[in-house]
Amino acid sequence: MALVGISPFASLQKIQLLSFIFLYLLYLDLSNCVECKSLHSYIENAKLYPMGGMVMLRNEDYQHIFHEIKNMITIINSSLQLIEKQHPEVSGFAYWNDTISDVHALRNIIIELSTARLGSDLNKTPTDITEFMEQIMNSTKVCFEDTDILCTFHAQDNLKPVPIDQMRLREAIVNLLKNSYEAVGTSGTINIYAYETSDSLCLDIKDSGCGMDPQTLAQLYTPFFTSKDKGNGLGLVITKSIVEAHGGSLTCQSMPQKGTTFTISLPFELPTSP
Repeated sequence: MALVGISPFASLQKIQLLSFIFLYLLYLDLSNCVECKSLHSYIENAKLYPMGGMVMLRNEDYQHIFHEIKNMITIINSSLQLIEKQHPEVSGFAYWNDTISDVHALRNIIIELSTARLGSDLNKTPTDITEFMEQIMNSTKVCFEDTDILCTFHAQDNLKPVPIDQMRLREAIVNLLKNSYEAVGTSGTINIYAYETSDSLCLDIKDSGCGMDPQTLAQLYTPFFTSKDKGNGLGLVITKSIVEAHGGSLTCQSMPQKGTTFTISLPFELPTSP
């Protein structure tokens, strides 16, 4: 049972290869596809700006490119469906189902990357974190009903409201809960603690799972790095980007067979001067 609905992904190597081939074709414009030519032209004319020593596209440029790529993936998927409808025998061909899965996986990656790029566009409102977390606990408790996993939430009394984008932070927390759920396996504990420091609201998500070795821990936020059979290596990257877009930080402590603790720190905004 999964904590949230995530479509199965193809192997990391296949996804990376498919992504590389797909983008390579876009840049070389090797097809007569109107969308390919449109995207190729847009990328060539997109304005770039320096950031941290790197040349980056603007957010709106990224979103346009992601939109065009999703359109092309939709066309590819529709073409595959049409082929299968007119020639049902292809479903028995070697790698046909893998090809369908790879196209779906690529589309999911583009959607997740697009979501990550929107991390800075937040709609923050002062939020009672205790009520917010209790809502998340209520909506996810069904996932633990047929397991021997005990998931609990503990909050310090009288926590100050913290300004957050509730939808985006919920996504980040559910990602961390999903990781803990998978790490714990069939039985164990997941404990969530909310507390204040002098300038921040903190959330600890602590599990009794398998933990991570130093090598895995060092690559935790590397895009496309994953130790899971059906992972895409983007969940924690997106989670970290959401937390940092709030001006906060995401840290992790873990040891093999000793469990893992993720800590989200969110700053209390200083009141504006009259």
